[in-house]
Amino acid sequence: MTGWLVNDKLTCIPGTRTFWNHLLDTIPDLEDRCSGQFVGLADKIERDAALERPDYIIRNAAYFRWLNVDCPVISLVQDVMDGEYRELLLESCAASSLVVFNSEYTEMAYPELRTTPHCVIPIGTDTNVFRPVEPYPRIPRWAVLWIGSGHRVKGFDLACYLASESKRPWVFIMKDDTSVDVDAMVFRSIPQSQVASIASACSVGVCTSLYETQHLAGIEMGFCGLPLVTTEVGCYYDRKPGAWGKVVDGNWQEEIETVSLLSREDVVSYWTDQNFGLERCMSTWRDTVENLGASHVVR
Repeated sequence: MTGWLVNDKLTCIPGTRTFWNHLLDTIPDLEDRCSGQFVGLADKIERDAALERPDYIIRNAAYFRWLNVDCPVISLVQDVMDGEYRELLLESCAASSLVVFNSEYTEMAYPELRTTPHCVIPIGTDTNVFRPVEPYPRIPRWAVLWIGSGHRVKGFDLACYLASESKRPWVFIMKDDTSVDVDAMVFRSIPQSQVASIASACSVGVCTSLYETQHLAGIEMGFCGLPLVTTEVGCYYDRKPGAWGKVVDGNWQEEIETVSLLSREDVVSYWTDQNFGLERCMSTWRDTVENLGASHVVR
């Protein structure tokens, strides 16, 4: 079967590989039909599909309108939208054969899609990249790692406050140019292999986000052996404390100290056993494409 992958682009960060890249690598005869922008994307795909009908389409559910095409459409929902963009996403999903959520948290955010054929497939982490590796030099082994941006929803202000009050050194990996005005090691625009090295050098990871749909950064830290202290967002929603770490329910500093004692080997094993690796993700997507004709209401 010939499929089309439809989004604005495969990655927004040059030199990085995303879920979309991995899909193209994994699913036979899946073609990259990204246009570089969302404007006019639906019109272009409809024109192309009228000339060379694909057997199916995998699309980003957000940011561009529904597709009027004569083939099954799978829509990936990995964003929680509001207002006009939410309506756009709901219309896209209503016109789809199957909706795939990246987490139960995202699924819960769209009660309007409860009766739409759907399933949950977490976006997988490439364990060839994110794994325990040689620790980055000059980072103390008791350091705390935070990855994110200065955007309000990432809880950047809380992270800075926690760092300023901590007895531990902190490391910030910033995805934007926001100034970090606390005593911390700061990294920007670094390759994924260096993220793994930095995570391997630290002792605990922290997520302070107000909301996330999955929080890949934390899972990637986990596959590098870092136990986590997090807010109850994304894949941590309703997740019980365990070998991976815990959702904060008390004093951040105290819980960072407690979680930092967890076994790094057990952390890696936990995320592996929970099927958050890339291999399981891609295997599930292959099965999903092969079974497009079947019912896909999955809980």
